[in-house]
Amino acid sequence: MDEFEKNGYVIVRNALNTQSVNLLCIQFKMLRDSLMVINGFDINDNILEILNFHDGLCKKAFCYYGAQCFDSLLILLQDKVESIVGKKLIPSHSNSRIMYNGTSMIKHKDRSACEYTVSICIEEDENHPYPLMIKDYNEKIVEIDLSPGDMVVMKGTELEHWRESYKGNRHIQTFLSYVSENGEQTKWKYDSRPALGLKEKWKTLNK
Repeated sequence: MDEFEKNGYVIVRNALNTQSVNLLCIQFKMLRDSLMVINGFDINDNILEILNFHDGLCKKAFCYYGAQCFDSLLILLQDKVESIVGKKLIPSHSNSRIMYNGTSMIKHKDRSACEYTVSICIEEDENHPYPLMIKDYNEKIVEIDLSPGDMVVMKGTELEHWRESYKGNRHIQTFLSYVSENGEQTKWKYDSRPALGLKEKWKTLNK
């Protein structure tokens, strides 16, 4: 039995090089600032107090579904993820966050569209590592520390995972989700959107 099947997750160091990570970091901050300007606010204002861009899992965070810069990673990293899980996969969606001091992520298992989940660190506060917590198959709690460019591939619908309260200033990460090409969740191709890079309003299921 390989490591992924045994533990339900695998850590991959340096999955993205420094230049790629820096570009993604710049693009995501630019997206955040653009939304501030579009909504008529100063980019120096506290985005957490002005715009409702958190999600149901994380408060005190700028959360964004389907950003094109991160949805594109679904294609770029697909072969690598397939080699880890040992299956052909279909991209589902990305969900990315800028997490600020006091952020936490509630304990949860992922929905069906996230059969295989990839968490990638984009930026970190070097003085305050922010581990992803996973409860493995043996009910053991594992702290996974990722540096920028590192990723963990896991069975998101099977392993409970969360983050404790963040003590640093800013942490950026993205989740990528896939489903098996020959499994029961193929309806979640592109998370039921017509194409990658589109917002949630374009979903065709459950309307």
